[in-house]
Amino acid sequence: MSNPKGPGGGASFDKEGRSIFASGVGLLLIKLSNAALGFATVTLFARLMPPEQFGLYALALTIAQFLSLPLQMGIPVLLTREIAIARAQGQPEVIKGIRAWSRRIVLFGTLVIGSLVIGTYAVVVAAGWPVLKSFSWPLVLLLVTLVPVLAEMRRVMGILNGYSKPAQSRMPDGVIRPSLLLFVGAF
Repeated sequence: MSNPKGPGGGASFDKEGRSIFASGVGLLLIKLSNAALGFATVTLFARLMPPEQFGLYALALTIAQFLSLPLQMGIPVLLTREIAIARAQGQPEVIKGIRAWSRRIVLFGTLVIGSLVIGTYAVVVAAGWPVLKSFSWPLVLLLVTLVPVLAEMRRVMGILNGYSKPAQSRMPDGVIRPSLLLFVGAF
């Protein structure tokens, strides 16, 4: 007679099934929270800012997302893979090393990209080019500040995925970032 509870006697099958279901529910809740917080943030900023300023804000966020891409350089995927392998092999020192290495890469890249952005803006302003006439120093500083935050969020997502925590890995980008933007917009 076969075992109706599935392979392995059923106990691990039930535990794995509950774990997958819980992760799915967690991801769904994070996505719903992200949508609600994103809608609230856009609505708040659109009402508080004149159209030109709102457009500049949206452009700055887009540029920050774009500039954070080189900082990631596939690091989240590498972290996920290497941490999962090191965990399976019982090598906590490898995990510690790759986490420290990835932190240094993001920090170095932040300094390089931040310097390039500020330097480029300074040259454009000094030359009197009308290209970025509407951009102000506070907006450029916001952009330079957002780039490492976005890259670090992706790095943390890779680490959490390596620890087999898919729902928690989506928290920084799905809930924390829109909540912070909403909080900043309220003041």
